[in-house]
Amino acid sequence: MQQKYKSTYAAGVGGFIFLLLISSLLFTVPLILEKKADYMKHDRLKKKLIQEFFEEFIEAFFPNLHPHIDFSKVTFPAV
Repeated sequence: MQQKYKSTYAAGVGGFIFLLLISSLLFTVPLILEKKADYMKHDRLKKKLIQEFFEEFIEAFFPNLHPHIDFSKVTFPAV
């Protein structure tokens, strides 16, 4: 009976090691390093330009709308 116990234990440890090895292979995620996207810089620049020149933009492209806007009350959300 003691021999049977040892073989079961060895099989259990072997099975555990096998499952550990397989799970490490299955759940390995490759690491991908990328440069920061340049479009984020452009996006922030575009938003800053719109905020800085909003009144001039409205005046140039929507001249009929410009007189009806109180630009002292125009605010932009913080980004």
